[in-house]
Amino acid sequence: MPSDRWPIKIEDAALENIIIEKLIAARLDKHMSKSTLARLLGQSTATISYWEAGFAFPDRFSKLIAWGRAVGRKVTITVE
Repeated sequence: MPSDRWPIKIEDAALENIIIEKLIAARLDKHMSKSTLARLLGQSTATISYWEAGFAFPDRFSKLIAWGRAVGRKVTITVE
């Protein structure tokens, strides 16, 4: 495994948008506020707002997994 390819960073804006849109939709389906999600994830409401607006993206995949769990979704990645 080439060392220059790891760790993988999600930098593709289109992929980020797809992930964020799905997680926002799941939060809204659960009638969950940003402040409730922030509390569940141990983040500030401002951080959630930045993530959802696309100004920032969670810096660790574990945060995406936690976000998915909080809104009742499973976030996975497949590397082939």
